[in-house]
Amino acid sequence: MQITFYPLLGNQNSKNKQGGIIMGINFFRRDTRDIEFLLFEHLGMDKILSYAAYSDFSEDDFRMIINEALKVCKEVLGPAMQDGDQEGCVYEDGNVKVPESFHEC
Repeated sequence: MQITFYPLLGNQNSKNKQGGIIMGINFFRRDTRDIEFLLFEHLGMDKILSYAAYSDFSEDDFRMIINEALKVCKEVLGPAMQDGDQEGCVYEDGNVKVPESFHEC
């Protein structure tokens, strides 16, 4: 299923011509600098990695994990949360209905 991003002008619950969900514009903007500062400069991850239990890991491994998590947030969670902000969730007859894009997460 194709996901299309569009400016928040119009019907949030519509589908595009290919049948994909049209999601809200993505305002998720983060970089890795804060996380890397905390892990590598402030907390001293190099000391933790010197222990035998963590010797198989490196700073590059942590950077890769952080970058992949950020990618998921930017490409999947950010747009879905935008739809959640616009459409909201509805509690009806004992069930919670969430925006359609949440199901893609």
